[in-house]
Amino acid sequence: YNQGEKYSRLLEISYKNDKNNPTFVKQTCYGLTERPIGASFLQFADERGLVVPPKICPIHVGIICFKKSKEIEKNCLELKKRIERIGLKSKIFFSSGKERLFEITEKQGIPLRIGYGPKEIKNGRFEIYNRVINKKINSDINQLSRDIQNEIRLIEEFLFKKSGDTIEKHISESNLKKNILSNLKNQGVSK
Repeated sequence: YNQGEKYSRLLEISYKNDKNNPTFVKQTCYGLTERPIGASFLQFADERGLVVPPKICPIHVGIICFKKSKEIEKNCLELKKRIERIGLKSKIFFSSGKERLFEITEKQGIPLRIGYGPKEIKNGRFEIYNRVINKKINSDINQLSRDIQNEIRLIEEFLFKKSGDTIEKHISESNLKKNILSNLKNQGVSK
């Protein structure tokens, strides 16, 4: 959206041109506000809560700590650091046994979660749950970064395909005015 000099005049934002004369700056605006994010939520939410695409989600991985101890807390912090080293954001959720942390992460739209407790320390393995595709995979500390990146890629591919399928479902071929109006009434698009 071209705003021209409208706001630069109002705010007195100028620079000196080649002739050393003050000149108001020309401004543009992309207009990206809440609408595209809201549309994304409408497109991808399900009965369990939000499904936030990885490129815009504030948290990529929820780390669920089943028991609070110094050792588990230390290991969870190390997991968080590993995840952040690959450019993803994570949050640690400490369980007191009463919260339903799996449901909380789903409602918040966190695409992946890892449960961590005494069993995971003993076995040296983690279960990564992909909330979007509803899939569990087992990983170990050496493969964790690769597995998380792979799951994020699968989520992006799945959501992109789902979006494309939804668009195709609502587009129909029409050359008659009454068919075009009918498509519009049914929230479709005519081509």
